[in-house]
Amino acid sequence: MQRFPFLDLYIRLARGLAGVLAVLGVVQAFKVWDLGFWAFLFTLVSALVTAFMVLVVADLFGCWKAIEANTRKSP
Repeated sequence: MQRFPFLDLYIRLARGLAGVLAVLGVVQAFKVWDLGFWAFLFTLVSALVTAFMVLVVADLFGCWKAIEANTRKSP
């Protein structure tokens, strides 16, 4: 029996969520283009970093789950 089924759900949904965040961030960055180049750049970079961090956290959860499964004592 799997001990952490919610982690599988998050790991599977993280790629889609990161993709949506990246696309919405690019759209939002072009919306703030009127405020100047630096506003555009800051918005774009912050959106892409946020999407990347979602993937990093999903990867950390995946690694933690694998380590926990490999170190569990078998009966």
